[in-house]
Amino acid sequence: MRVITNSLGSGDWVTIEAEDGSILFEGHSIKPQDFVDLINGFGGVGRYKEEAELVEVSDEQMEEGEF
Repeated sequence: MRVITNSLGSGDWVTIEAEDGSILFEGHSIKPQDFVDLINGFGGVGRYKEEAELVEVSDEQMEEGEF
C-alpha cells in the first residue's frame, strides 16, 4: 500500500493505492501522515494487510502519475 501526496508541490491532494494498483482513497482534508499512521496502527486496511509507505512527489509528478 502507498500513500501518495504532492507535498513537494502544493500539498493539496492525497491518493491511497493498494499493491494491486486499485485506489482506496483520493482527495483532500486529511494529512498524509495521518493516513499512514491510521493504516499501520490498524495493521492494514481490510483485505490489504500491507504496511503503508509515505511517497512525496511534485505537482507535475502527481498529475503525470509518475510515482
